[in-house]
Amino acid sequence: MSLKEAAWRHGKLAGKVAWSWLKEQPPVKRRLTEVEEGVARHRARIEERLRRLEAELLEWVKMLESSQGYGAPRGSSPSLSESYARLGVPYGAPFHEVRKAWRQKMRDCHPDLSTDPKLKERAEQEARVINEAFQVIKSAVGA
Repeated sequence: MSLKEAAWRHGKLAGKVAWSWLKEQPPVKRRLTEVEEGVARHRARIEERLRRLEAELLEWVKMLESSQGYGAPRGSSPSLSESYARLGVPYGAPFHEVRKAWRQKMRDCHPDLSTDPKLKERAEQEARVINEAFQVIKSAVGA
């Protein structure tokens, strides 16, 4: 072992001994306790905030999945196969079946039937999605 390495090891050992003695002194011990308690409080607040943000994110993702609004750029229409799927009819179904499914879905989610503002907003969004899908099919079939 070189002289430099030996000095490094002894210095490190001296530092550890000095720190063990210092942290047991009453003023330093008191301040360390205060700092540890502060860190614990901040950690608890941060973890709570993180849980709330995760819950908000999951709620937002569920809302997007329920409206099937994810994946498509804003302002673009769904594809023809997506439109059939949104109305719950097989691809290429006769137009009268598509219209029947559209009417049934619109009856089920009509915004005027909701009294709760949050449910009404969600129903309006679902109605927009259903109408958009119906319009895509309608223009594709030429009806």
